[in-house]
Amino acid sequence: MEDDKFQVVIHHGGHFVNEEGIKYVDGQRSELSCDEDIWSYFEVLYILREIGYINVKDLCYLVGGCPVLGERLRHFVDDVGALHMVQIAKQRGEVHMYVIHSICVVVEVHMLEYYPARDNSEENTGVENDTEAEAVEDLRNEAKVESKANVLRNEVEV
Repeated sequence: MEDDKFQVVIHHGGHFVNEEGIKYVDGQRSELSCDEDIWSYFEVLYILREIGYINVKDLCYLVGGCPVLGERLRHFVDDVGALHMVQIAKQRGEVHMYVIHSICVVVEVHMLEYYPARDNSEENTGVENDTEAEAVEDLRNEAKVESKANVLRNEVEV
């Protein structure tokens, strides 16, 4: 079944520039032998994920007949393009596909301070030694007693 195979040249990792015509620069070139029976748009996305391109922005393939690269590129967005690529490969021996991928940017988040959750059994009194802690505890107890006394006064008046 070698007749069902065709060659795809994948240009990836680079970008297009317009310097005396459109060129694909700073990229890599990979060649694949593909089965035309399973070749589809989603198969291409799967292959690109296997290569490491998860965030593909656009795909283009090269058609012949024009001397300028920009006029020979077609967007590859569906299985109609996949079938067209198979026809081109059978006529010319190979088809060229260009990958335009989004660049993932790492965002660093700097934490200013981290305060872990406290156990409710420990209460922060804001004091540094035992003498101050006892004084604070006495004030709290006095406040509780006064609060209860106010509640009792209000009940008696009613």
